[in-house]
Amino acid sequence: MSSDPSNLQQFLSEAQDCAVAMKNTAAYIENELPNVSIEEPTLSKLIALLPRLAGTGHTVYESVTLLHALQIPAGKKIDQRGLISDVVQRTSSVLLELNEIVGSLSEASQRDPTRSLAFVLVAESAVNILNPFHRASAAADRLVAELS
Repeated sequence: MSSDPSNLQQFLSEAQDCAVAMKNTAAYIENELPNVSIEEPTLSKLIALLPRLAGTGHTVYESVTLLHALQIPAGKKIDQRGLISDVVQRTSSVLLELNEIVGSLSEASQRDPTRSLAFVLVAESAVNILNPFHRASAAADRLVAELS
């Protein structure tokens, strides 16, 4: 089944925005880490997550590039729905881990106000990813439904 070009373009655009936000946010947090105080083991979890966050952004970008190149033509030997769903699932998994870190930082900032800058840094950065992710996810849902 061929997809509606507008739904495809919307998904490609939103997914690319999400990929860029993930890579930029990972770099921003990494750059700002020396300026904030984060307790262990939260710091180790965040440091371990940053390359995965950037890497997932890179994977999203690669997948979008592939889908764009293919323009999701009917009859191609690629599982378009699977590729789209995989991109959303991978991103969601990494963002759930980021959400857990935000929760830990929130608790730490409530116990010790000097840790509030770390919470603000990571929470605001997470929102910068979540907004484009939600738009990309909604566009993916529309496109996958159309391809079904």
